[in-house]
Amino acid sequence: DAPQLFAVIILLALMGSLLYLAVTTTKRLVIPWHDSVAGQQ
Repeated sequence: DAPQLFAVIILLALMGSLLYLAVTTTKRLVIPWHDSVAGQQ
């Protein structure tokens, strides 16, 4: 069971990273005038 548990943990970490990237990209496209986005370009 340990290899399967390790694979699930890796998969969840990857899914979390992809979700964070999707939210950040969407935020940059939808509200480019916001302070949290404007200084990064």
